[in-house]
Amino acid sequence: MSSVAERERVAESPSASQPGGLEAVAALSLQTKIAERNLRRHWLRDAARVSVLLAVDLAVFFVLRLGVRLIRDAAVLGGGAAGWLAWLWPPGTFSGFRFVVALLLSLVLVGAYGPGDRRRDVARLFKASALAGALVFYPQVWDGEVGMVVLRWGVLAGVFGMCLGVARWVVDWVVGRVSPRVVPIRAVLVTHGAGDWIGVPELEAAAREGRSRIVPVGSVVAGRARTDGALPLGELGRLIVERGADSVLVAGPLSDADFLYVLDIARLHGCQLLAASRTVRVAGLEPRAVWMSGRVLVELKVPALGVWQLALKRTVDILGSAAGLILLSPLLLVVALLVKLESPGPAFFRQERVGRGGRRFQIIKFRSMVDGAERQQEALLGRSVYRDPRLFKVPDDPRVTRLGRFLRRTSLDELPQLVNVLMGDMSLVGPRPPLPSEVALYEPRHYIRLNVKPGITGPWQVSGRNEVTDFEEVVSLEAEYIRGWSLGRDFEILLRTVPTVLRRRGAY
Repeated sequence: MSSVAERERVAESPSASQPGGLEAVAALSLQTKIAERNLRRHWLRDAARVSVLLAVDLAVFFVLRLGVRLIRDAAVLGGGAAGWLAWLWPPGTFSGFRFVVALLLSLVLVGAYGPGDRRRDVARLFKASALAGALVFYPQVWDGEVGMVVLRWGVLAGVFGMCLGVARWVVDWVVGRVSPRVVPIRAVLVTHGAGDWIGVPELEAAAREGRSRIVPVGSVVAGRARTDGALPLGELGRLIVERGADSVLVAGPLSDADFLYVLDIARLHGCQLLAASRTVRVAGLEPRAVWMSGRVLVELKVPALGVWQLALKRTVDILGSAAGLILLSPLLLVVALLVKLESPGPAFFRQERVGRGGRRFQIIKFRSMVDGAERQQEALLGRSVYRDPRLFKVPDDPRVTRLGRFLRRTSLDELPQLVNVLMGDMSLVGPRPPLPSEVALYEPRHYIRLNVKPGITGPWQVSGRNEVTDFEEVVSLEAEYIRGWSLGRDFEILLRTVPTVLRRRGAY
């Protein structure tokens, strides 16, 4: 006779309540039908994703191809633009569909049609564009024009990478608004009570608000712990059938036996098996699965931009700042003249700031204060809206001129920083550039702000500027931006900057 402990272990086993005999045969038949339905659903979901992405990529190619032909061959922008483009991309560059075949093949090779966030990873899209350009321009290297070929290849890779990134960001934005309601991922959660790695209530709230494709349709709990509304682990199979689930999400730690049981049930019902990582809540770290010595390990990466991301970001900065300086040159000239006429002193204000890696540079702004205002700052420290000395801003600052107050409220005083962006000291989007005196008070965890170039605008500015008065919250906003950087995120911040400035939210 088995011991009491053995009987309790068998009774608590997830498989103890499973049917036998004819009931088992009927249950197996139902499981097979459910599995076929779920596998068909997963296949259709994958096919829809690849089809939409393929259509978008082809559309980007044909639109850019048409634009090049209109500018180069039809000279819609004049002979100068036509000649320049004919010199950069001569006729035949996009003929015969060589480039589109190379581009689609490269996108497949870098995994840009895969599930999850891979499809909108700007680094992957830039790599694919660079690889496609290399395949097209490689034969020309042997003609001896290496410098010209490298220039053509670089511009081609940058333009197509940026356009693909923007197009996929738009598609993801649309899909994110539609798919949670049209084709949601119906998941049963396997929880472990207080030890869960992912917040079940937050996940359910995100699904209700349409912010997540994962819609929880039920939950089971492992071990002796019991959670409100959650069934025992042995009810997982029945819950999948009754709720029409196509996925199982493991939200907390499981024993080996329980995990094998969940794996078997998910496989029998054709469900996608997802598992949260205990590192998802660790601030400042990016978890990534890697294979080493036959094992799956989680690599914890510090938030930082890679080489390809930095190259792409720099390309956007050069194009954006150059275009901004050209288009806004009349406005810049008028503002500089008004500043010069209103009060004695230079039109521009230069100040030493700390940039990427601790490198110091001179930031350029329109002067909005009386000349020599920096010498009066120490007397105003007690009036700062920030209690933290690492941030400083005084409402109704007596040093600000009448015109300067208008320039600050409209952020026009920041426009000369386009020169800093063009010179490479700053970026269009990034953390706020701090003063050396502020950096001297930093703790080691705050240096993450210096991992990237400072920006004219950034996550702090679009989140309320001076309304966010907690320095730790500022650092948290900027660390989140660095960790999840994408070209689409930069464009989103740039677009949000406009209404923030117009509403004058948090501006002094």
